[in-house]
Amino acid sequence: GGDTELPLRVVQALAQTMDSPAGVLFMCGEADELLPEAHWNLPTPPGFTLAARAPAFEFIRERHWTDDLTEPPPLDDERLRAPGELAALPRAWLLVPLLLGDRLIGVVVLAQARARRAFDWEDIDLLRAAGSHVAGVLGQASIARRLAEARQFEGFNRLTAFLMHDLKNVAAQQSLLLQNAERHKRNPEFVD
Repeated sequence: GGDTELPLRVVQALAQTMDSPAGVLFMCGEADELLPEAHWNLPTPPGFTLAARAPAFEFIRERHWTDDLTEPPPLDDERLRAPGELAALPRAWLLVPLLLGDRLIGVVVLAQARARRAFDWEDIDLLRAAGSHVAGVLGQASIARRLAEARQFEGFNRLTAFLMHDLKNVAAQQSLLLQNAERHKRNPEFVD
């Protein structure tokens, strides 16, 4: 599929890994907020965003932490509890970070698995590896999209420079004609 399907495929792949029936991909936006990019069987309310600088997300980023939203917050520290806005997502279960190096580029929220299951260290390692791989793929897609846009702008700039050069030539010809018109307006050869 194309890049437009990539965010949805990311959600489905991570959800199927954990036998989850639904999920949402949030990507970091320009203003330090996580914006819903794609959802699969788990719609988000209109205008739904998450603050990327929340202490919980900083903890997730620093420790490469996959947060089980049904458990108490990490280290029993209420400041590290996932944002309350996630309560608006029905059956939210896991918060999987998408880390590119040490930079959080997004998170995937997965819904509770179809069958109750224990969430153990093997699941955490699997999601850490999958999240890292997904972050790399999304990062490459973003870079490719920005490169394509830059190439379009480069083509536009070349076209604009070409047109401006031609316009300047025509303007110079017209200016020269007007300067000489006053001097040679009685000369029939000039008028012709």
